[in-house]
Amino acid sequence: MKHLLIVSLFLFSLPLVAQGQPVRTRFIGAGLVLGAGHTDMSRLNVFMPSEMRKLEHEQSVFGVTGYSFVNRYVIGLTGVGLLGDRIMNDTIVVSTGGGIGTIGFGYLLVNREMVKVFPLIGIGGSHFGVRMAKNNTVWADDLVKNPGREIKIGIDQWAIDISMNLNIIASPLFDNEEGGYGTPMMGVKIGYILSLPSSHWNFSNGNVLGGPYFGINMVYVQLMSCAIGYRKKSE
Repeated sequence: MKHLLIVSLFLFSLPLVAQGQPVRTRFIGAGLVLGAGHTDMSRLNVFMPSEMRKLEHEQSVFGVTGYSFVNRYVIGLTGVGLLGDRIMNDTIVVSTGGGIGTIGFGYLLVNREMVKVFPLIGIGGSHFGVRMAKNNTVWADDLVKNPGREIKIGIDQWAIDISMNLNIIASPLFDNEEGGYGTPMMGVKIGYILSLPSSHWNFSNGNVLGGPYFGINMVYVQLMSCAIGYRKKSE
């Protein structure tokens, strides 16, 4: 995650030297995101067998995103998966992970021809879970006699995503027939996800009593690659 932060700080310095006049822009874009996050997993160690180590706090982040820019206003949709720690020994495998989906609203602070910088505040939902499974090979008959070989414990929560975004647009390709542009766009997003803490854990067909009070409170860095199409009007 340290390397992503270094790259992100470098990219965020680019608008300081960006040249050109502000522009009025209308475009939409969609693409893929990849990044890393850090969230406190210590409360989930109550689910860990005593003979196994504690859960790590790092999360891999991957998913899709989309933006709509209307002049200086931004609407964003994001759906990402979280891939957490995976621990195993001779008899059991424990893994963590989840997902977050939000719709966000922002305003362009820097609106140049090839550089867009904006804060974004999103709201949506999140799911996070712990999966425990036996780590050995079995006969088919054993699965029928002993079906309880895997447990998936999860928690669903409201989530708020607060971020600062930098998008860098490649040299635009003008389409005379359509009167608009199409081009790749790269971006970096640094933010914090706050989910409302809860202890309402569930699994398959029931609830988990006495579970830990937990929320996905995660700082993250994401890199984005997408394609956009837009129309431009000078102010």
